Amino acid sequence: MDVSRWPQAVVGRQSLSVDSQAFLFNKNNMLTKQKKGQIVEELSAQLESAKSIILSDFSGLKVKEVQALRQELKEQAVNYVVVKKSLLAIALKKIKIDLDVRSIHGSVAVSFGLGDEVAPARILYNFSRKHDNLKLLIGALLDPEKNILTQEQVLALAKLPDKERLLGQLVFTLNAPVQKLAYSLKANLISLVYILKQKSEKI
Repeated sequence: MDVSRWPQAVVGRQSLSVDSQAFLFNKNNMLTKQKKGQIVEELSAQLESAKSIILSDFSGLKVKEVQALRQELKEQAVNYVVVKKSLLAIALKKIKIDLDVRSIHGSVAVSFGLGDEVAPARILYNFSRKHDNLKLLIGALLDPEKNILTQEQVLALAKLPDKERLLGQLVFTLNAPVQKLAYSLKANLISLVYILKQKSEKI
């Protein structure tokens, strides 16, 4: 596989080496213990700096489509990395994120949200509406708590408005100070998924 044709996998402020990318993209390669350790460390560093992560199955997407998706994500401070599930599982366990990735079928990519926690899910969902081969899977909200998201919750999160619009809506529905709402939005975003879902079901 020609790794140079794939969008570059970015971890933190540094990119994965070409050698690391080759192992990540080629399922037939045998990883040495040293190489596994290097990739796990890079993934762990990315996880620790992210506010949210969303896993997606990109099987069937063309190279140009993956490049277009990565560009959209990058513009919203979201890093997109294709990974081996076994190595991702080790990295998740290392920083105590209880996300079951080994049972997932198909090829997996991780979108790391470094800014807006909702951005990865929203961008992936909008892209999947035009490209059926992209499937949203599971995820987690990492700031400040490590809340695991089911596929249903990921889709609910994806349909949330951006922070500014959401904050304005909640001012009227929750009758709380703006400062408190802003903190709640960041500290416990998962609760907002349920609030809006309940409101939508009543309409």
